[in-house]
Amino acid sequence: MQKLSVKNFPENIRKQIKKKNITQKQLANDVGMTEVIVSWWVNGKAHPTMKAAVKLSEYFGCGVDDFLKGDK
Repeated sequence: MQKLSVKNFPENIRKQIKKKNITQKQLANDVGMTEVIVSWWVNGKAHPTMKAAVKLSEYFGCGVDDFLKGDK
């Protein structure tokens, strides 16, 4: 079973951004956030609200828990 933690969020969102081949700016525009907020998420300076996490999971086509999964 994988460990779930908000500490894993920055790495996992970076992976999703890379996998979708988009920029942080494009992600911000597509999900209705500012570039600064997305940058904070990617750099671990902030974590999304549950509402934002749900938007991100819908955008990337994954579950909210996929952003929280870490190493086994």
